[in-house]
Amino acid sequence: MGDALRAAGLRVVEIPGWTTRGHGNVADIRGVMLHHTAGPPGGVFPSRGVLINGRKGLPGPIANLGLDRDGTWHLVAAGQAWHAGNGYAPWCGRNNGNAHTIGIEAESTGGGDWTRAQLASYPRGVAALLARLRLPASRAIAHREWALPPGRKVDPARWPGDLPGFRATVARHLTEGNTALSWDQQITDHKGLTRPASRWTTDAANNAYFALAHLTEPVRSRYVGPDGVQSDYHDDLRGFVLNTDANAYDTKRRVIELAAEVAALRTELAAARAALTVVGADVGQTRTDVAQVLTLLRPPQPPAASTGQVAA
Repeated sequence: MGDALRAAGLRVVEIPGWTTRGHGNVADIRGVMLHHTAGPPGGVFPSRGVLINGRKGLPGPIANLGLDRDGTWHLVAAGQAWHAGNGYAPWCGRNNGNAHTIGIEAESTGGGDWTRAQLASYPRGVAALLARLRLPASRAIAHREWALPPGRKVDPARWPGDLPGFRATVARHLTEGNTALSWDQQITDHKGLTRPASRWTTDAANNAYFALAHLTEPVRSRYVGPDGVQSDYHDDLRGFVLNTDANAYDTKRRVIELAAEVAALRTELAAARAALTVVGADVGQTRTDVAQVLTLLRPPQPPAASTGQVAA
């Protein structure tokens, strides 16, 4: 680690005993994990003791490297440092970050108090380590990106441009000077497969080409009509997407038209109900009038004959 950092023109301090310090040996290194110390806001490398000795519930070392506010790198432990905790990355695996990543603790309170020296030294140092490991900038992972459950960690916090900006700076360093990746450099993936950078790049381009060709290859529609016959329509994925969009737009337009027609029918029905109400009232009045006329036209009834006897 020290040689790679020095070759990049960075200041390096070797803490006594760093070469034999650690919780056992590291395995194959697959990336670099970024942290901030959340330590005091001032002083010369104030987190030195914590990184070496650990803290309550977490024995040291808890970092492989420390970065002071003046841009100086401190070699803490060559063996495993307990810095990662539970987490996951596709290229690393689950809960094994201590064995497969280099843990860097940079002095910061977490409030965005990065110094100008750190802004220059942190990404340059990470690029130097990744170049020595023949790994790309994407293998610089933040503690908060690694940690599970999500949200368990926040570091490194408030870096200008956040993690995309940090990795973009690392990538720029990897294409410059002594840290540049060459086409013939061997790169090992997370499965242990080692090939030249040119082969990885060529395969990636070929995979992208075939993926695009697959997307533009015509396929048959899966639509089956009411008669049970599958449609014979053929098109590529883009055509089906565009047709779906057009059909959705046409359906929306038709729904709006039907809604207007339903509203008009409701208005007509309301008018018909009102007319029927008036007709009903007229029919009732007519019945009353007819009954009165019939009463007037009916002849009077003669008086009923008496059945009683008249007294003598």
